[in-house]
Amino acid sequence: MTEKEKMTLAKKYIDYLARGFNPLDESPVRNDDIVRNERISRCLMYVSEILGEVIEKGIGQQKEFSYKKSEKIKKEEFYLSEESRKKFIFSERPLTVTEIATGLSSLRDEERYRDLKGVAINEALLQMGFLREEPGFNGKISLVPTDEGAALGIIRDKRISQQSFVYFVNLFTVPAQQFVIDNLDYVIEHNRARKVMQKAKRQENKMLKKYGRRDILDEVIADLYNAGSTVEEIIDSTEIEKDIVISKMKAMNML
Repeated sequence: MTEKEKMTLAKKYIDYLARGFNPLDESPVRNDDIVRNERISRCLMYVSEILGEVIEKGIGQQKEFSYKKSEKIKKEEFYLSEESRKKFIFSERPLTVTEIATGLSSLRDEERYRDLKGVAINEALLQMGFLREEPGFNGKISLVPTDEGAALGIIRDKRISQQSFVYFVNLFTVPAQQFVIDNLDYVIEHNRARKVMQKAKRQENKMLKKYGRRDILDEVIADLYNAGSTVEEIIDSTEIEKDIVISKMKAMNML
């Protein structure tokens, strides 16, 4: 077995563990198993992503491998083909939203797409009326199932941390897991829209910090364009992402 094959197999095993399954026979692990802990699951998923990047870069180049953001291949937002969705393993043991997101992420084309976060599923279900917000511990907002969510199969589970702290998590029964898969297109589109809004907010904050106003980007681009600046010079000057600058310039008939 080559080093690449060993690392690929190791990544496969880690993916199964992150999803709460025994990698040897694909059976669910016990509810009290340490890999059921959401923090452990997220850490395993992170290790899996790093392994994927090392495999992608090529075995034998680890010493030169860098995790600098500028050197990473820019991936598209999460997407999963219809064929890949059929490979999702449903669990009779109710799953957390993180476990569902991790399971779906493990089925994606890792070289092309980013992983799916549990928050994307939660926010889509919130928008659809299956979850609602209510004040939680220390003023934080908690998401709890609505009557429609409970009827769907989302249940509220009480847990106790190692520090004897009582907290609650939402668990998804098989029907609720199936609903997420059936409505994955909505989750994906809602997630993309959420990311666009987040990106726009970051750009506004950059403008506020640099020019003292959030809504000044169009004016800045127009001034630079009229002064003869190229697209690349405008991007460098504003420090705004290329796709946003180009979109703005097209809207103002500059391109």
